[in-house]
Amino acid sequence: PKCGTTSILYALQPHPEVSMDSQENCQIARPIQADDLNIKRLESDVAALYRQERKFLSAENTPALGRKVIGMKCPDALKNFRAVHRLSMHSPHCRFIVGIRHPVLILQSFYNYRITAMYDNGVADANKPIPPLEIVLDSPVPWQDVSLDTVRFEFYLVQFAKTAIQLELLQELQTQDWLAIKPNKFQIFLYTIDQLEDDNEQRQASFRMELERFLGLSKPLPAFGRENVNRFVGEKAHPETMDICQDQYKGVRHRVLENAKKSQAYIRDFVKSVDVTVANQQHFLATIDSWSRDPCFNLTK
Repeated sequence: PKCGTTSILYALQPHPEVSMDSQENCQIARPIQADDLNIKRLESDVAALYRQERKFLSAENTPALGRKVIGMKCPDALKNFRAVHRLSMHSPHCRFIVGIRHPVLILQSFYNYRITAMYDNGVADANKPIPPLEIVLDSPVPWQDVSLDTVRFEFYLVQFAKTAIQLELLQELQTQDWLAIKPNKFQIFLYTIDQLEDDNEQRQASFRMELERFLGLSKPLPAFGRENVNRFVGEKAHPETMDICQDQYKGVRHRVLENAKKSQAYIRDFVKSVDVTVANQQHFLATIDSWSRDPCFNLTK
């Protein structure tokens, strides 16, 4: 979540070789539903995408449906092991596009996103106050899925079983009840949000070409926009909206950066797998290296 999945969706959804909903669909990740019922729902959703395409194709073009890339957006697909487990049974050759981001900045974005969602849903009031970030991070139970572990990308990527697992990570994984390692044949395209927002046109074009190749597309993708941005900032900010670059969050940033070192090390091994694709690898690794630095120092100095 909060790593550019909406921007990817808006680029893929209108593509003539892709069939996917204009909204996210996370049914596959629902932990409370039985696997067989969930897979039937997945089959129904895929069938609906095929039917949707037939409305726009003439009879002579209908055979092209079999070559369509069927896609679904689900930012929560790695939040629990159910999605990986179910897809390994239903679509063993499924391809994942996974976004990551500087852990400090995603923590801020995700926390503020949850605040905005509570106001939008009318559940933020004096009777149900929104806890400050420091309280959230020290709570034994995550608030709205926000925690220090939320930005430990290795906890989620390790479920693909694409690289050797260190004992320390395996021990930490034991504390994550909804995560598990499921060997599979999946191919993964891993990107950072910095790559989506890259101002270097040559690198941007190379990035899109690599994503096209990964998905088997012959027609080009459009440039990525910046979608799903939280508009409630500045004068429009909610009272609880947080700027993680403020001095009061220096300790929070330090804690996140300490964990980021572990994420960096794991991701550097992860991308060596033959099943993992990254575009412009040198640029990708440079963005990962930036996780060693406080982004607020870069923004203010």
